[in-house]
Amino acid sequence: MCEIIEAPAYPGSKPFFLIEDPEDHDYLSALVSATYNELPEPKPKKNLRKIRR
Repeated sequence: MCEIIEAPAYPGSKPFFLIEDPEDHDYLSALVSATYNELPEPKPKKNLRKIRR
């Protein structure tokens, strides 16, 4: 798996994922997979029908 590199977009900004070669499909796949794995589970939605009645 590729190493995910973070770098600021400009001095003083928060770090973003550095994509040096946007044509590197393996790197982009690894980046998306790593990002997806870090997302929290979605919160359950409230049942609006019960609330409206």
